[in-house]
Amino acid sequence: LGMVQVPVKTSQVLVEDGTYGAATAIEADAADRGLEHPENYVLSRWGQNRVYNYFVSGESRSYAYARQTYGSFLATTDSDEARNRISGRVGYVVTTETEVEEPTTMYVRLHQHFGSQNGDVDGLAHYRPLFVSEDGGHKAFAVVPGGTIQGTAAPNATVSVATTVAVSDREVTYERQTTADRNGEFAVTVANPGTYTVTAADGAEQTVEVPEQTVSDGGNVTAE
Repeated sequence: LGMVQVPVKTSQVLVEDGTYGAATAIEADAADRGLEHPENYVLSRWGQNRVYNYFVSGESRSYAYARQTYGSFLATTDSDEARNRISGRVGYVVTTETEVEEPTTMYVRLHQHFGSQNGDVDGLAHYRPLFVSEDGGHKAFAVVPGGTIQGTAAPNATVSVATTVAVSDREVTYERQTTADRNGEFAVTVANPGTYTVTAADGAEQTVEVPEQTVSDGGNVTAE
């Protein structure tokens, strides 16, 4: 009987490779940034929520918040509303495959586009991608204040800022857009550190470096 039960019981506590990889990436990021519970709380689908939070912080007694919040957060199409829902409560978000296809939802913007601009759908300012599983089924994001790029362009001009982000074993393009005011001043918040190409509607280009600390602390840099 024991020979039969041990493999069965062991299989019940094993987790998917994608879940383990996401948890490991989050734990490492939280340690690097000195985050402790509740700052390192992981929001995920409720069935895996206790796994993530046990691994990252040891605080895994309940999945009630995840059950109440996760689905509505990913279904939200207003990024400000989504952020308000989790502000001060969530340090990380994990996404997995679902059947949601609406391009303006937080799910599609995060899971399919890593928070980058997609056509007419705005990029996201506060979700830094940390991990993507080999099959793309699991992705992990750190919730960050973001760094703000400031500068000047032609009045009312569209300005895009873009960089390449390394996520696990792949590189993805991260882009955001904004519009300069009537005085030509613009500001756009980005979720990733790196060297950004700043492009105005007239084709003028410049570069600016956004340090990691700026993204983590919510600072500003100026494109000149």
